[in-house]
Amino acid sequence: MATSGNTAARATLMGKLVPPEGRTALRAYQRSVSNIGFSVGALLFALAVSTGTTTALYALLALDAATFCVGALTTSRLPATGRGAAGRGLGRDAMGDSGYVTVSLLNAVHALNRAVVSIGVPLWIVYGSDLPPWTTSAAMILNTVVVVALQARLSRPAKDVAGARRALLAAGTLTAVGCAALAAAERAVWPLFVTACLALALGEILGAAAGWTLSYDSAPDHLLGQYQGMWQLIADGSAKAAGPAVIGWTVAAGPAGWALLAACFAGVAAASPPVVTWASACTRRPAQMG
Repeated sequence: MATSGNTAARATLMGKLVPPEGRTALRAYQRSVSNIGFSVGALLFALAVSTGTTTALYALLALDAATFCVGALTTSRLPATGRGAAGRGLGRDAMGDSGYVTVSLLNAVHALNRAVVSIGVPLWIVYGSDLPPWTTSAAMILNTVVVVALQARLSRPAKDVAGARRALLAAGTLTAVGCAALAAAERAVWPLFVTACLALALGEILGAAAGWTLSYDSAPDHLLGQYQGMWQLIADGSAKAAGPAVIGWTVAAGPAGWALLAACFAGVAAASPPVVTWASACTRRPAQMG
């Protein structure tokens, strides 16, 4: 609950600190830095586990807690910003915005890419391939390196709704390619495994960039806090809740499951541009009428 609330508040804060045209770029840099933190944390965890003592693990938890205190102190030094007007409160303005709800649901499907990366690939390595166990770590490192290196650069074309439409089409297609590679990887396992990891990482980058733009551009600025909270509930929270079940079934079904998941992502990719166009028109119609 703390993480979900933090994500919505952080997105609102960043949206208020910079002009609208700089929001996606700031989120891209923030995500790259987050992935660096993820890599450092994974390295420290590996070192702590290698000691074979619980003292090292407790020390790592204490260090992690201290970093949150540093983060809180740093945040307190930022310029004061408002979350926007409360509107009708309790998310009722955002809930009543059919265009915003629709694009949030669409993004939730694209966000399942993260479950494929964090849950599906490791389980596929263990249960669906003959690859050595260390390739699980290699896959995570490769994904992190690609995101850190390319997130900011590849997010630039998705700075407006038109760019976000194209990014979602590419993101869904790349995720479909990654799932299809895992479905076919019983032969030529190493080349297809690397192909899957790269395609999924690129799909994750483009999907995230498109989501940031749509979450901001489709929301009225004076209700940004309420709309960001709604976005995190649907686009992020529902994907996290459904991800383990969807990926668990896919891994259990084997190559047929991965092929079906690839077909689903391909369908979502094709449907994304017209859905975003319709949702954007629905979201902005009230403002134009007013």
